[in-house]
Amino acid sequence: MTAEYFLEYRSPTGTRTFLEMETLEYSRAENTPGALIASIKPVYDVGYFEQDAQLYAYRSVNGLTPYVDGETFWFLDRARYDTDDQGKNSIILEAHDSLSLLSRRIVANFGGTSYTSKLDYADDLLKDIMREQFGVSALDVTRDLSAKISVQADVSLGQIVGLDIQWENVQDIFNTITENSDELGTKLIYDLVRTGYDSLEFRTWTEYRGVDRSRGSASPLVVSQTNGLLGESGLEFDYTEEVNSVYVGGRGYEEAREVINLEDATRSGASAYNLREAFENASNSTDTTKITNAGYAVLSAGRPKVRFTGRILQNRDVIYGLSYNYGDRVTANYLGYEIDCRIAAFGVQYSQENGENLDIYLSAENFL
Repeated sequence: MTAEYFLEYRSPTGTRTFLEMETLEYSRAENTPGALIASIKPVYDVGYFEQDAQLYAYRSVNGLTPYVDGETFWFLDRARYDTDDQGKNSIILEAHDSLSLLSRRIVANFGGTSYTSKLDYADDLLKDIMREQFGVSALDVTRDLSAKISVQADVSLGQIVGLDIQWENVQDIFNTITENSDELGTKLIYDLVRTGYDSLEFRTWTEYRGVDRSRGSASPLVVSQTNGLLGESGLEFDYTEEVNSVYVGGRGYEEAREVINLEDATRSGASAYNLREAFENASNSTDTTKITNAGYAVLSAGRPKVRFTGRILQNRDVIYGLSYNYGDRVTANYLGYEIDCRIAAFGVQYSQENGENLDIYLSAENFL
């Protein structure tokens, strides 16, 4: 298997150039801005590379049509021109992927409004904030980027999440929302996906973002040490943050306060020592049903967890970009366990001299 890479530069005014590249490194991971660094032959004038120019990393496998890897483009953050003592010149470009746009904005709205006091399905909530801070619902029309960034329709698949978000960074808010959804039992993934030149769509997924290649799917891919596809791996059973009994306090004071106790007796009775208690403050409510549901949410998030991590090894029959891709779901066979995993992150190193080196990472987290 042979792979080639091409790096296209597109200036803010739309000028396009395929750069004379020496080395290229980049990586992407779920819900986290990725980074790219490239060494470019010194044939470009100082000042040629402009702020927020876009870079497109193309990958071709076995001479097939190149494709844009990672479903993103990269915004140029830094161009460095260097000369060593022998007079050798070099150009280094550093960039971050489209998801980095989220960290550039805050929720620029006062508290106590529909823009800042939120309660919704977590995936719809992310899209709502995108429309309000980047799109058609922005109060300040100069912040409206809907001509370049569209937002996927709501599908209401995440957990219900509530929070107040005035003057906070959008990326930080999104991290909080997805963490809350994950803790309540629904893995939530988001991204700004390239749909064309200078064109993005904000999308969300639950559980995994790509193609289902797990056991039982139409095109299963099993990775194991036996078939040579599973490299460094680890399986963890984690009880450190377990909560199996929760006291939930509603509105009121001391003995007059309604307090409900909920317990998962199966888990708390796993050993003579395993009663693990917590208190949840629900003093904003006098509704017994809402208070009870708040307790069940704590019990659900407090279940023990099993985590798997691994790395997919490359061979000539199972090829990244052809057999599977970033975001797909596959099945790992490890120590007798069959674990459905996400391809949650990847990294690329490429040079004309040494070719390609890939790191493809698997991840899975479930409740026991």
